[in-house]
Amino acid sequence: MARQKFRRINEANELPNVYDESGAQFRGRWKQDIFGNDRKLTLELGCGKGEFSLEMARRYPDRNFIGIDYKGYVLWKAGSVALNDALDNVKFLRMRIQNIRDFFSDGEVDEIWFVFPDPFPKNRHEKNRLFYPDFLPLYQAILKPQGSVHFKTDSGFLFDYASEVLHSQQISIDDSLSYHERGGTHDFHIATTYERKFLSKDNPINYLRFRFV
Repeated sequence: MARQKFRRINEANELPNVYDESGAQFRGRWKQDIFGNDRKLTLELGCGKGEFSLEMARRYPDRNFIGIDYKGYVLWKAGSVALNDALDNVKFLRMRIQNIRDFFSDGEVDEIWFVFPDPFPKNRHEKNRLFYPDFLPLYQAILKPQGSVHFKTDSGFLFDYASEVLHSQQISIDDSLSYHERGGTHDFHIATTYERKFLSKDNPINYLRFRFV
């Protein structure tokens, strides 16, 4: 298994739509230099195999998407699917979230999504949670004014933690609900393989949206 992961990482580095640390050179110019337009830019942080970003790219061909994860072997899968499906409006970036300001300039991003991030339930791992207070200024810096942050999870623990952190930072939540509370084709209904597994067990999935005002 380790050998296969290493091979996938090397293969991901060869894909034209997957970027690593060298992606920092496009800071402030992702839209112009990589996508060749000035359309809305959405990031998915902790994208895994990129299922959500890929489906968003299919749903919105007039927008730009970047899926971000540190695991190169999962980005190989995401990048390969995007190439096979000729999705030119989605790219993938291998980097650590704490370094995000090295890759995106202030106000460069229109929207951020967190889809089933690792809850890191142990207290000693709190600083790894993507809603740890130290992360919030990073997101705020790269977002445009009034840019939205979306979050959905099957972890009641992480959902409560995120809500408490936002409240402590005096950040108002614009929308908060259970997956089952609203029908239609809202973007939060795009289901990954992981999510479908939990829905089949009738596990509750929660969503919230907020902005930095």
